[in-house]
Amino acid sequence: MSIKIGWFTSGRGTGSRAMLEHTVSRIKSGDLNCDIKFIFSHREIGEGEGSDSFFQRVSDLNIPLITNSSKKFRASHDGEFEKYREEFDDQILESISQYEVDVCVLAGYLLILSPKLLKKYVFINLHPSLPGGPKGLWQEVIWQTIEQHSKSTGAMIFLVNEELDGGPPLTYAQVKLTDNKFANEWNALNEHPRPILDIKATQGEQFPLFKKIRNAQIQIEAPLLTETLKLIANEDISLKSTKENPKLPVNLTNIMRF
Repeated sequence: MSIKIGWFTSGRGTGSRAMLEHTVSRIKSGDLNCDIKFIFSHREIGEGEGSDSFFQRVSDLNIPLITNSSKKFRASHDGEFEKYREEFDDQILESISQYEVDVCVLAGYLLILSPKLLKKYVFINLHPSLPGGPKGLWQEVIWQTIEQHSKSTGAMIFLVNEELDGGPPLTYAQVKLTDNKFANEWNALNEHPRPILDIKATQGEQFPLFKKIRNAQIQIEAPLLTETLKLIANEDISLKSTKENPKLPVNLTNIMRF
């Protein structure tokens, strides 16, 4: 079965760009039976070099691009975006109404979806944690992982619902933090133990262990997404009956393609 995809993103970061490139590559190779019908971004041209470069790439791929600046919307509503979130999503619904899609992918999309949008479309999202792991932004997840001295991390694809990062997980892939490649960074942390708040303040995301964990996550995010889309396209995962499927979430650690 070929599935029609709507793609939602900020287009700002390297991770969201990598997910698109990997998906397009798998589609072009014939390995992934999907069709990206449109890409929606809550940024517009001129709001950042990263997103501008992303938009140019989308144009080169001949994929319809739809933009609506959440920054401008927020400014026009006295900075109260949350209060008028549904109005913004109404604008999205109107702008994508001409496209028929089976599933929408959130790939670096930085806004919370309103119930109205969730009722109209099925969304899947990537979260940089294993099922049952830390919630929140990827930075928060990594800091929690370090603070808890977790033995593993990873990423999962989940079905989006109204609970933030709380929808049912569909797939996941694991990264073992006990591998030798992380040993030097853990040893450095243990030899000079400091409160996480101190490390955040002095080194932030440049902290070697933080960078090592993030790089490991980035390597699995794009292939995890495409392998999940392949399972959906092959009807190995049904997005309509996730609660009744005891095989979910599927562990894809050993079969992902980098």
